[in-house]
Amino acid sequence: MKLARIRITFSSIIFILFLLLLFGGEKAASFLSPFLFAGQFVPTLIHLCTKPETLFALGLIFLLGLSLIFGRLYCSFLCPLGTLQDIFIALSDKTGPRRNHTFRKPQNWIRYPILVLTFLTAVCGIMSLLSLLDPYSIFARTMTHLLEPLTVWTYNAAGGLLHFFDIYVFDKKLPSVPPVIFSVTLGSILIIGGMSVLSGRLYCNTLCPVGTLLGLIARVSFFKLALNRTSCNSCGRCANVCKAGCINTQEMTVDQSRCINCFNCLEACPQSSICYSFASGKLRPSNWSPARRGFIT
Repeated sequence: MKLARIRITFSSIIFILFLLLLFGGEKAASFLSPFLFAGQFVPTLIHLCTKPETLFALGLIFLLGLSLIFGRLYCSFLCPLGTLQDIFIALSDKTGPRRNHTFRKPQNWIRYPILVLTFLTAVCGIMSLLSLLDPYSIFARTMTHLLEPLTVWTYNAAGGLLHFFDIYVFDKKLPSVPPVIFSVTLGSILIIGGMSVLSGRLYCNTLCPVGTLLGLIARVSFFKLALNRTSCNSCGRCANVCKAGCINTQEMTVDQSRCINCFNCLEACPQSSICYSFASGKLRPSNWSPARRGFIT
């Protein structure tokens, strides 16, 4: 099975498990929460700082080790907000003209200050910025403060229509969401959704502190994506499907700090000139140069 399909399978399963965690009732929540939370970076870190437990310590070690060995696999299939962004992208491609992605320069002047500021405020006990930008917190708020009220309202509205056919169902209580929280949640997901549709996983590589931190680790990961500069013909198909915008076909480089390991590029390349392997960042021939490649192509 192709790596991209494996990623889609795992991300779908984890996404469904999170939906069961949030909407499946007390039994499902009590069973799933320890394992799913242990796989989320910020909840695990906060839990370790407030109430250290072996499971969460193992979870943090797992996430850091996963990033050090394989790169940003957390962003690839473990993060539910990442999967939600992939859903936005897929729906956009299905309902409108398919948007080709392009290489984007890293916005380091945004992402690194955000990471530092988030860390400093959290250390000082101010958790508002971390809560605002943490991907799991955004996902959980979207599900509980937007999707759940919308689902209940739709159910009650459908029940009202059934009254005309003498079919009666009990209305469900509409969850009460403070206007400020509703507005922040709606604004956050609209911004992230818009960024996803227009620029792929731009949120993950500019505003998300978790993505930025794991990106620093992924720079030195053992397994990396890289272009084979001997066989690559610079057709740009890999860059067209790169949701992170991190493949520079002119320089023949992949920005490992921004690569979210979606593996779409592996299937898109007709020459099989991009690979994911151990220490693959050393594929550049000694006599290769961007200027020479540009002249040839």
